[in-house]
Amino acid sequence: MMSLSARSSLVGLMFLGLMVGCALFGLSGEACAQVIVYRISFEDLAGYNVDFFDGGYLVAPALGGAPSLVMVNQDAAGATYTAAVAGGDFFIGVDGAKRLMATYSCQGAAHSALCAFGPVVGSIRLKSRSFDIQVRVARTLTGGVVAASSEDGQKGADGTIGFAQHSNVRMEIDTVLTDEANTLGGESADAVSVIYAFLESNGFKPDDPSLAKAP
Repeated sequence: MMSLSARSSLVGLMFLGLMVGCALFGLSGEACAQVIVYRISFEDLAGYNVDFFDGGYLVAPALGGAPSLVMVNQDAAGATYTAAVAGGDFFIGVDGAKRLMATYSCQGAAHSALCAFGPVVGSIRLKSRSFDIQVRVARTLTGGVVAASSEDGQKGADGTIGFAQHSNVRMEIDTVLTDEANTLGGESADAVSVIYAFLESNGFKPDDPSLAKAP
């Protein structure tokens, strides 16, 4: 199975050159600092030689821009989180029926790709001391992820070579973390800090100690 360090490298490769479809529409200029937090879950379909992530969180700036990702994993070694902060862009697609479609896609150097999308329907309220706005959103994005690498043909300690993974992916708005992140001001760095603190309060530890949230 893939080691923790290799898995950390995979998340960086997966989201290198990330392109993310925005799940938001109808915002005014005052919303430029606000964020939406999506909870990510994976359903493994097939693969070999990889201990893939169990899930994670996507922090999406309300007007688009660079998202932040925090991925989580639980195994015999414990519960850990891995950050791949910043990178990518947001867009809203329009289909043949003139529906707004939030689309998320990424392609990385590890021969990996992810695509998830969903219709922009409904709205949520984002509120802090400095703003109180309604934001149109895609509440759920669904799609898939594939990843594979020969790892340059290097043989592992158990004699295995390379890896491949195929999973379904689902992203749903986490209203509690979204509210907390925006209450702090809505900046992406604040939102990521909120997620770190939430995970650590639930027994997760960073695979990079420098990411640990100060008590």
